[in-house]
Parts: sequence; C-alpha cells; structure tokens
Amino acid sequence: MFHDNANVVEQTREYLAGIGLRVAPLSTHGVNMPRYAARRDTTHADVRDGLREAGYSVFDAGGVGGDFPDLVVGAHGLTFLIEVKSPGGKVSEGQSRFAANWRGGPVLIVYSLEQALGYIIKHVRGDKPVAPYGKPPIAWGGR
Repeated sequence: MFHDNANVVEQTREYLAGIGLRVAPLSTHGVNMPRYAARRDTTHADVRDGLREAGYSVFDAGGVGGDFPDLVVGAHGLTFLIEVKSPGGKVSEGQSRFAANWRGGPVLIVYSLEQALGYIIKHVRGDKPVAPYGKPPIAWGGR
C-alpha cells in the first residue's frame, strides 16, 4: 500500500522524464490536472471499478500524467499496466515508447472491462502471451 502518494507520483514522474517521455506539469497547488482529464469518460471508470469488483488491486494512475498508463493492476501475484481507451481511441507515440521501454509486467491497451479481464485471465493461464501495446496484434485485438 502506498503511504506517501505525493512521493510515489514524483518518483514516477522522474522516471518518465528520465527515459525521455513527456510529463504533464503540476499545477501550483500540487494537484495534477492534465488536459486529458476532461476527456476521460465512463470507459475509464467502468474498467477501474470493474477490476476492483473482481477483487484485483487497482491504483488509478490517471493523475500521473504524461504517457504513463491509466491503471496499475495487481492480479494473481502479477502487475499489469493498463491504458484504457474509448472506442476508436489511439495510442500516442509517447505511450508506445513507454511500453517499449517498460521492463516490468505486461502493458495492455483495453477498450472495455471484458477485454481487460480477458487479457489478465489469458496471461495468468498462459493461454496466449500478452505483448506490450506497442506490439500488435495481441494487445490491439478484440475491439
């Protein structure tokens, strides 16, 4: 559990900047309000809340900004980074760069709760390997 969210956010922002990714500026009040926050729709909330209801640990990283994925999900002893997109949404160049540089667990792009759950279960069962979202078709499919 995170006890110092401000420190975690700052460390994450430093990591992103260190690998050359865009990091959204913090407001003068220390609260990150990226431009894309207004564009978040119910897809983000549906996926986040549904994963929590399924019993997974979910940290909503939407406030981190920059090209960091929307959700950090702990499931079955594994950690997944999940970028939630609205139908028709596209992955940015920076998000693809992040996935290519990430050395941890899978980075997924999903368009629905069902897709997120499906990727997690398939990965855990070993039915189908999960690739970072910068490498189609595995993480791009199923829309």
